[in-house]
Amino acid sequence: FTPLGVSRSSPSVQRAVAAALGEFFIIDELQAAVSERVARITGAEAATVTHCTAAAITLAIAATMTGDSETGIAQLPDTTGMPNRVIIPAGHVVNYGHSILTAIRLAGAVPVIAGTESACTVDDISHALVGEHTACLLLVSSRLTHGTPLDLGQAVAAAHAYGLPAIIDGAAQDLRLDELLATGADLVLISAQKYLAAPTAGLIVGRSNLVRACRAQERGIGRGMKATKESIAGVLAALEEREHLDIAAW
Repeated sequence: FTPLGVSRSSPSVQRAVAAALGEFFIIDELQAAVSERVARITGAEAATVTHCTAAAITLAIAATMTGDSETGIAQLPDTTGMPNRVIIPAGHVVNYGHSILTAIRLAGAVPVIAGTESACTVDDISHALVGEHTACLLLVSSRLTHGTPLDLGQAVAAAHAYGLPAIIDGAAQDLRLDELLATGADLVLISAQKYLAAPTAGLIVGRSNLVRACRAQERGIGRGMKATKESIAGVLAALEEREHLDIAAW
């Protein structure tokens, strides 16, 4: 849990972080190494490291609004002229230290809540998705959600039916990353410091064009959400351990 400092890292991850503190790096090369390793493990197109998963939510939403447009990135959090509606099921409006609605609004986006706290159907989501100013659908895969469970794959398909991207926040569920990607989600967001036991960081995994747009936010609102060299090095070391983990045995 975050108030406890999250997970304890293994000795090899600790050594990687300590070694990184004494070196220079080309950060883009470190990020590319993470992307390649995540792609090898999961089959996803690309990945990038952010400061944390909360930052990843804001950056992923920003990416769906601006793409990699220099003008759009510089304009945020002013979303004038951009699609800025973010659809989220009512039961997925969770609080993990702050409301997920805050993470949406930090990008300059407007949260639009679908359904009710007790239930949100795919039809509710489809109805909310209608509108030329809709940017994306945001879903949460977490024990914190409430109400009748929503089929994430069907919800993702509903977004795609309108030509819109779907994002899944699966912060503590990196061990389920394959399953979350199998829903067809365009971006899946996970924590590096929870079960992956890396330093504090977030991982954005999914479509290469959107991952690239997430990275590009560092030229705008994402400047204060960037990952450090030691966190990326620690994530690389943790991913190497994960690659050799027998998950079923674990």
